[in-house]
Amino acid sequence: MDERHIRGLLIAFVGAIVAVNIIATGTSSSLFCATCHSHQAAALEESTHNAIRCNTCHQRNDFLDIFAWRAKVLGMVVRQATFSYRRPVIANVSRNSCIRCHENVLIEVTRRNAIRVSHKEINDASHKCTNCHNTVAHPGAVTNPKFPTMDKCATCHNSQRVDASCEVCHMQEVDERRRVKTSWSMTHGPQWKRLHGMGDLNNCRVCHGANYCLKCHNTVLPHPDFWIRLHSRDAKAKIEGCYQCHHKNYCMNCHGIEMPHSSNFIKRHASDVKKKGDKSCKRCHLEAGCDRCHARHVHPGFDQERMRELRRGAGLD
Repeated sequence: MDERHIRGLLIAFVGAIVAVNIIATGTSSSLFCATCHSHQAAALEESTHNAIRCNTCHQRNDFLDIFAWRAKVLGMVVRQATFSYRRPVIANVSRNSCIRCHENVLIEVTRRNAIRVSHKEINDASHKCTNCHNTVAHPGAVTNPKFPTMDKCATCHNSQRVDASCEVCHMQEVDERRRVKTSWSMTHGPQWKRLHGMGDLNNCRVCHGANYCLKCHNTVLPHPDFWIRLHSRDAKAKIEGCYQCHHKNYCMNCHGIEMPHSSNFIKRHASDVKKKGDKSCKRCHLEAGCDRCHARHVHPGFDQERMRELRRGAGLD
């Protein structure tokens, strides 16, 4: 290859680098982002982050990540031009991006709206800032807004991992106008009797003892592990307690048959099996249960003591 060709390749290479950097620099400006993300850009102007460029938060600050970000932006342009962009648009902001400007929250206790929060422990547990604060830069323009709520705090402040005393965080009663409408606030509102089961039952123990639910329900709530294997015991003892939370048809979804069995079930169960098969029976009963009667050729009309024995063996009594 002669010198002229080498010079031409070098010029082309340098020109390509310059062109890529010009394009990448242009695409890194907030003005360029606004051409597609106009809704988010308008919201940014109304936020306290209006003087910050988009890539300050959305781009990681490592040397290699700068090039990765530019490649990502160019990919966005291609997807937008080819109408292949996935909706809704979801952008990630790393915890380190927030800490670059808000490092003070790891040192000082934040006090706002009658609540105090130490963010150091939250950061040490590797929770993302956006799990609670994803609307600060784009208020009203976030697909899935997230706020700091009792529901989230109670996952750690449960009297086991972290102290759950109210005064740890609450300096005074929270203003109702500032309270975010979440499952916790709904289940503790005027309709709590009807709605309280809609929340995360594991969070109930933050304030209520393990036996608190037994005042109204006939079983431990939330249900323990392997509850599906144990529930027949309590259902047989007092099925009305189940119906406080579950509609009767709820049992049909799994069993495929009326539960609990009626008093005349043994007499009519043969016709049910003939119509529907024994698949639903075997969800609860072993085949040995059928053998107690059928393999031994037991006929209806035998003495009541034997009938009671069979019913107990089948789990009916």
